[in-house]
Amino acid sequence: MGIFEELHGLPGPDAFARHLKAAISKNYGHASIAFLTKLVEAPSNNVERAAVLMKAFQEQNTVSGADGQVSRVLARFALAAAAGELALEFGVLPWSSGEAFDAARTCFRAWIVGRGGTEAAEDRDALTTVRRFLEAHGSSRFELIHGEDNTAGEQAIDSRIINRAGFVRHRAGEREYIFLPETWKDVCAGMDPGRVAKVLVERGFMLTGSDGKPQVKQRLPGIAKPARCYVVSSSILADD
Repeated sequence: MGIFEELHGLPGPDAFARHLKAAISKNYGHASIAFLTKLVEAPSNNVERAAVLMKAFQEQNTVSGADGQVSRVLARFALAAAAGELALEFGVLPWSSGEAFDAARTCFRAWIVGRGGTEAAEDRDALTTVRRFLEAHGSSRFELIHGEDNTAGEQAIDSRIINRAGFVRHRAGEREYIFLPETWKDVCAGMDPGRVAKVLVERGFMLTGSDGKPQVKQRLPGIAKPARCYVVSSSILADD
């Protein structure tokens, strides 16, 4: 039924939409005026009640391990939920107790799904940026290091890589993409390359050196000495 969950006796979504449009063109603002009138009759008591309701909503819907951004948005939904429950208590809305909480909870969960999860937006963008680059260029801009464990069965590829972004090798049946520092900066353009690397390390998608730092020393074709580089596991492409 599109955006509608209840048609209130109308034969279909279109009929309900037209009925709703006609009704709101004649009647609007009544509920808000009634709500505000009740709110200011006992402002201190109502503010305290709203705080109690907000706290209850937040406690019921807090997501363990969620980023602070999510918690701040949860507080906004909690305010809407509290206002809705107050409107029920004031007799402004003809709903049952708890319905405003249910509605706000549904919207909050939908917001999380639309956002793509509960982690920090910057962290999510970091993963998306690297994943997108590998999806677009993983087969064309990375030179296969010959002599590495090739258990994935990949055939030796033409070494003439155009606009090379790095190297690729196989270890224990898994691809590893190797970026030199300057290329890594290009991949992370507009973002902090160090933060992006840190996010990948935390999620197990990037190797670390003996010092625990994301840069590791590798012997690479055409480079005389071991070079510092970033090594990203292909498992990042399969991560949900």
